[in-house]
Amino acid sequence: PIEGEISEAQFLILRRAMKAAEKAGASGLVVNMDTYGGSLQAAVKILNLLLETPLPTATWVNTNAGSAGALIALGTKKIIMAPVSAIGAAAPVLGGGQEVPETMNAKIVSYYSGYFRSAAEKNGYNPELAVAFINKEKEVKIGDKEISAKGDLLTLSAQEAVREFDGKPLLASGIAQNQTQ
Repeated sequence: PIEGEISEAQFLILRRAMKAAEKAGASGLVVNMDTYGGSLQAAVKILNLLLETPLPTATWVNTNAGSAGALIALGTKKIIMAPVSAIGAAAPVLGGGQEVPETMNAKIVSYYSGYFRSAAEKNGYNPELAVAFINKEKEVKIGDKEISAKGDLLTLSAQEAVREFDGKPLLASGIAQNQTQ
């Protein structure tokens, strides 16, 4: 599980669990995600763990994959949503929730947009969604359908995340009541 605030402690726990799973010959890893976000640095470390494991990976969004949680989910090969759940809204904020000063925000958004775009592409997700999660100035359209308007930070409901465009889901592979479905 990745629950509550994303932190360095969660990275350490997940790293230990993943090493044990790999050593035991596990057939895969499912992240049970319920978070509104947390530390961007810890999220990057967790994302890297997920990108580097030889195990097949999936995230089950158990209600919330907000902010750093949305970015971590991009590190898994599949994203599955609970029937009532959301993923997105990953704009940087300071530790107390305050706005990041303009120049620093521009640097953070620019750098991490590229970083998370790479993770999304590696796992077969639309990289523009990763940018729209973190950058409210990013407009995303698929054909004539507007997914995210410029000026809005992207957050997708389960139903939006599984909507198909050209025979492929927007982000999530499906909706499931629990992580074992």
